[in-house]
Amino acid sequence: RKQATIGYLEQIPTISDNDITVKDMLMSSFFEIHAIEQRMRALEQDMMHNNVDEAILNKYAKIQDQYIALGGYEVEEKLNKVITGFKLHSILDKPFAILSGGQKTIINLAQLILTEPDILLLDEPTNHLDQEIKKALAKAIKNYSSSAILVCHEPDFYQELVDHIIKIENCNF
Repeated sequence: RKQATIGYLEQIPTISDNDITVKDMLMSSFFEIHAIEQRMRALEQDMMHNNVDEAILNKYAKIQDQYIALGGYEVEEKLNKVITGFKLHSILDKPFAILSGGQKTIINLAQLILTEPDILLLDEPTNHLDQEIKKALAKAIKNYSSSAILVCHEPDFYQELVDHIIKIENCNF
């Protein structure tokens, strides 16, 4: 559809900020939810210290409806599910910049899954991954509720995951 969102997983993950941690990366998936939550908290503070009228209550209700629609109350649950599924507990506080290529790939995939795009576009997602993480990746893709497009050279990985295979050979783009 026209407004479909696309989440792209690069072959070689890059990030310029050396101080950003794994947890920061994952939490950035909820940027819009956090912005709405801050607006709610500001209105709550305003209502505690000032007269509350119907206009402010209506404004708060509208903002809270947005928060609910975006899954604001499920952020912790979603985050914990991804952290557990990809076994990220031990690296949450580590800087993203020092991680291995496989770890960076998994963090970027986890971040994409948390943003819930309509289409996942995964470019060689198995690069630098060990078998255990490949299994976690396959499970995440299999359980993903929207569409996923894989560019992959590992039939053993994708055979059980896909409905359609398009093989492209000898193309000059």
